[in-house]
Amino acid sequence: MQVLQPLRPTRPALVCAVCNQKGGVGKTTSTYHLTRAAVVAGLRVLAVDLDPQGNLTSALSAEPLSTETPGVAHAIAPEVEYALDQVIVPTIWKNADLAPTPSLDDLATVETRVAATTFGREQRLAVALQPLLGDYDLVLIDNTPALGLLLINALVAADQALIVTQPEQWSADGLAELHRTIDLVRQYHNDRLQPIGPLINGYRRCAQHERIIHEELIPHYGEAAWARPDEIIPLRTDVVGYLQAGLGLDEGREAWMRLLAETYRRFVVRMLTAGGRL
Repeated sequence: MQVLQPLRPTRPALVCAVCNQKGGVGKTTSTYHLTRAAVVAGLRVLAVDLDPQGNLTSALSAEPLSTETPGVAHAIAPEVEYALDQVIVPTIWKNADLAPTPSLDDLATVETRVAATTFGREQRLAVALQPLLGDYDLVLIDNTPALGLLLINALVAADQALIVTQPEQWSADGLAELHRTIDLVRQYHNDRLQPIGPLINGYRRCAQHERIIHEELIPHYGEAAWARPDEIIPLRTDVVGYLQAGLGLDEGREAWMRLLAETYRRFVVRMLTAGGRL
């Protein structure tokens, strides 16, 4: 088996917002497997759960967290209750930390409170993250499926917006609206923000999926599209199952699972390269 050399990126951390306003396209699953790929590649990773559902927290936290545990919401609230480094918890993998969302209500409540502030509502997460960027190589932000203030905070804090989608018409149709949001964030708040991807999940070898990839996604992204056959995530329940079991794809017994783990590693390399860290 090929032994891969650890990656040696430059710091500060590359910050990537994993996003799509459509739910069920695999944002949390992608964030989970990208975190694992980065750790296996020798990187120090911070995963930020900015989705009120808290699914990434459930998948990654080393120990179950009570709803009273402080999380990322407490670090971005208008009256900051904790610094972000005070809410970070260990994950199931060495060299990966988590800024969690233990309670379903905290982020939704804080989003409303932040929206009512007069100044700096879009920069809450960026300000909270700034002191930690020298401690990590990669920060991955899992986002809520909505074009609201939480997503805007993630985009303002990020170097990259990794668009996750599926080759379904209802999923592809929403990308234009997402890109408008990204363009507005670039124009008014964060001119370094770079849209990348799309990371295509749930692919089946069928005419409909081929048509959407080649007629909807590739033309939209041009030569930069992540759409080669070895860059598309197939529709396999095992991909989600490994998340639910707390395992990495590289730990799979089947050869195709280990090949898929290498696909996620290539995504990490492309992210770091596009972000000028390699």
